[in-house]
Amino acid sequence: MVVTGAGQGIGAAIAGRYARAGYTVIGLDLDIERLETTVKSWDGEGHHAVQGDAASTDDVGRACDLADGRLATFVANAGFAKAGPSTDYSLTDWDAMLRVHLTGAMVGAQQAAARMPDGGALVMMSSLNGLFGFPGRTAYGAAKAGVAGLVRGLAPEWAPRGIRPTRSRRARSSPNCRRTSCAAA
Repeated sequence: MVVTGAGQGIGAAIAGRYARAGYTVIGLDLDIERLETTVKSWDGEGHHAVQGDAASTDDVGRACDLADGRLATFVANAGFAKAGPSTDYSLTDWDAMLRVHLTGAMVGAQQAAARMPDGGALVMMSSLNGLFGFPGRTAYGAAKAGVAGLVRGLAPEWAPRGIRPTRSRRARSSPNCRRTSCAAA
């Protein structure tokens, strides 16, 4: 399985939970030093740390290839939050938000699906911010609403191939995300 944004937080918790369950986990993150430290903390052997951008077809494809044709689960988790008033939220920040959350989810879905000949599961991290409006969180909310729309579109399109796109949204997270309650598998 592949988890993007696996170096810390929710991504590390998800990956760690799958590792404890006996899965071989391939983590993708921009910060390779942090990711390598995190991977060493996972139970089991054979896990991989891949430095890369979750919105790069080459980087995500490289991570998916490490599954050696056995990719059954992909978790599009990479993301960040940058709050700010929408009246002066920079287009650079807007583009970055959409690129990581929405483009990253689509790139991940495409790259993973190409390596799931027998079907599989795509888990895309969503948020309550994508359902409800919160002051100062417009860009993040728009990106997460896009992820929900992506899942709704891919699900019927890819169902005949046995690929199940789903979304997971956390009502809240905490600094203690390594706890199993933070990473529902």
